[in-house]
Amino acid sequence: MKGINTVFRITLAVVFGMVLLIGGCQSAEDDGSEDMNAQAKDKEDAAEKEKEKSEPQLETGEVTSRAWKDTGGKIQANGAAVIKNTGNVPVEFDSVHLRFEGQDQELIGKKEVLNVVPKIIRPGESAYIGGTIRLKKAGDPEDLEKVTLDTDYYPALKKPDSLKTDQVKGKRSKNGVYTVTGEVENPTEKEARDIFLVAALKDQDGKLLGVVNEYLNTKIASGERKEFEVKNSDLPEGLTKKIDEVGVQAYPLFTEKEPKEPKKKDDEE
Repeated sequence: MKGINTVFRITLAVVFGMVLLIGGCQSAEDDGSEDMNAQAKDKEDAAEKEKEKSEPQLETGEVTSRAWKDTGGKIQANGAAVIKNTGNVPVEFDSVHLRFEGQDQELIGKKEVLNVVPKIIRPGESAYIGGTIRLKKAGDPEDLEKVTLDTDYYPALKKPDSLKTDQVKGKRSKNGVYTVTGEVENPTEKEARDIFLVAALKDQDGKLLGVVNEYLNTKIASGERKEFEVKNSDLPEGLTKKIDEVGVQAYPLFTEKEPKEPKKKDDEE
């Protein structure tokens, strides 16, 4: 009987030991699996963050709109906005649609801005968008509630060909037309052609009142400058009276490398 009890105890001890061993292995496997899952999640999170950094990100800032009746009794409207690059990569605009909305977000007018200025904005930079249209669906200027934007853009695949503007001045004529003048300079090493200009009109507090556009059918050689004039005779007197500050941006539609001058015979000798 003693022998049987001894064998029984030994068997129980062996079985118990095996249970502990298996349980310990299983626990180790579980701990290892949890560690691997945590590492995989960390890698996924890091990859997602890197992806977000490489994706273009824009933010619409100040948006303003105004509607009025022109001298012919037709209802006109100007919409304007600031778009800022809040991401880590340069962004190139395809187009921007200004949506003029009435009550209950009813669309009463739409304008497509194809030539956004500047066409490419670096991280931290901003572009001014704006345009004036006739609101055919509006019966009264008060019908315009707000302007919203639909923006098409993608990561820029080339460096921006930025132009500089200076000597910028604004003047309001007796009949209320506001004209912006200045000079646009080409600091790049390429010839710039077909220049688009945008003038942001602001009040004394720096608040955006409107945006007007202009096109210069001209060429500007590297290092040279040209005078410009931007105006919109449709803007109402109530808006132009408030203008106190003007900012102008310029961007070339085309650029090309200037041909090198051939060497003179005297230089070769």
